[in-house]
Amino acid sequence: MQTEIEQGQVKITQLADRLSVSVVDKILFPSGEADITPEGLQVLERVGNILKNTQNKIIHVEGHTDNVPIHPNLQKKFPTNWELSTARATKVVRFLQEKIGIEGKRLQAIGMSEYQPVASNAKEAGRSQNRRIEITLMPEPGL
Repeated sequence: MQTEIEQGQVKITQLADRLSVSVVDKILFPSGEADITPEGLQVLERVGNILKNTQNKIIHVEGHTDNVPIHPNLQKKFPTNWELSTARATKVVRFLQEKIGIEGKRLQAIGMSEYQPVASNAKEAGRSQNRRIEITLMPEPGL
């Protein structure tokens, strides 16, 4: 994953007992879609194999979008950014469970829509940063 990190496609951060992996959407999904790209599957497989070996952690998968409304041609499938962000998070969770073998009870899919931006939506570069999947390891409750 060093290549993806160097290219700015994957970002890893640690804050206290939380480890987060952020993957920009262009590596994972075609524009306006929730089906994972072949390149995205490879990245998720590498990330998933690392996550699979963690102990006593819940895995939050958050889908994030920019604030651009869904194109009218796609609104039947995804009426708003809420549906798109949730569908993307769910696709990642299903991949981690079905293909990597992570227990479903450790996985959570969360759609955040446009409401947790990491950059300004005023320019394409910022919107690109906001369209992402964040995978966060959280301590299991009660531990």
